[in-house]
Amino acid sequence: EGLLRIGVKAVRLGQPARVSEQLRQATMLARAQSHPDQAPVTTLRDRLGDLARFLPSLSGRDLDEAKKTLAVGWKQVRKLETRINDEIISSAEVVCATLVGAGSEHICGRTF
Repeated sequence: EGLLRIGVKAVRLGQPARVSEQLRQATMLARAQSHPDQAPVTTLRDRLGDLARFLPSLSGRDLDEAKKTLAVGWKQVRKLETRINDEIISSAEVVCATLVGAGSEHICGRTF
């Protein structure tokens, strides 16, 4: 909280529910949700969800094509989310994490 108060660009990894209301905007989740590139991710997720709900009514070639579209779409979602998370971590001056959070996929393999 003190870091944010003095203007340090800090991001907190971990469960947002365990963070005080004043720190919530500094969590990885909050930063990702407010990222400018989040809108296309949300749109793509919604479209993929719609397609997935439509699968039971498909068969044969249509079902195969829909499954391929879903696989490619979810791969794209993961790629976009990874890029957003990487931008957030890279732009932070300080990354705060508990011991468990230090093993997070967001910073795993990263050198500081």
